[in-house]
Amino acid sequence: MFRNTIDSHELVRFIDACPCLQRLEIKFTATNFHDRYYHMKVVNKTSNDDHPKTVKLSGIKASPNEVELGVLVVEKATALEELIVEISPDKSYTNRERMRARIRKEFQPILQDSVNFVVV
Repeated sequence: MFRNTIDSHELVRFIDACPCLQRLEIKFTATNFHDRYYHMKVVNKTSNDDHPKTVKLSGIKASPNEVELGVLVVEKATALEELIVEISPDKSYTNRERMRARIRKEFQPILQDSVNFVVV
């Protein structure tokens, strides 16, 4: 699913409509026109758990919209066991460190202690 704008309500409906969802991966990519797009990859499973156990956010630049989308997904994932956030590699080392700090600041308070939280 590709979008040039992030519709949070649409994503919530998508997650609710997929009761067998095990893993949700959202890849943030930039086009030549500097627009932000995301691609959602869904991996289904055979059990009947209600929400994703693993969420992966790839290519994130920690913009307010990206963080808002990520927080929404994490809050919806009531069975979350692992959150993986991959910072966009196309920034300087200093900028990547700032992004990592912002990601930790935004996500850590809403995660249960049992969630494996990885920022790379």
